[in-house]
Amino acid sequence: MKGFRRNFASLLVVGLLICAAPLMAGTTMETKTGTIEGLSCVTVGYTCPMDSADPMIGVERDFVLMDKEGDFYLMPNLDRAIKARYALKTVTVKGYVDKKYRSINVDELIVDGKVVWSLAKEREMRQMLEERERKMRESP
Repeated sequence: MKGFRRNFASLLVVGLLICAAPLMAGTTMETKTGTIEGLSCVTVGYTCPMDSADPMIGVERDFVLMDKEGDFYLMPNLDRAIKARYALKTVTVKGYVDKKYRSINVDELIVDGKVVWSLAKEREMRQMLEERERKMRESP
């Protein structure tokens, strides 16, 4: 019975790796530079918002990275508020690019040579907040 479990577990792991291979094959870690622009504006084909005071920033549902070649990339793991804060600015994004879905799973967002957001720092902050919340619940 022990041999069966071990073989079954090995077979299961191999099967999962085979199934995940096509998903991982389409993504590569890259660095892209461009401007953050409104998704609806990009898909329609005009520049908006015009500046940081443009009301379009408030109604825009999402923002994308538009590179110099005119290609745009969704950034699904980056909060809309962060994208809106840097709308129309030139940024550098490091992350896993999925060319099929034109998206970047952002690892770092860099503005003017400074990392303004990173996945590692967000995870660290969430962990710290969860720890503080847990301590508050446990205190009398």
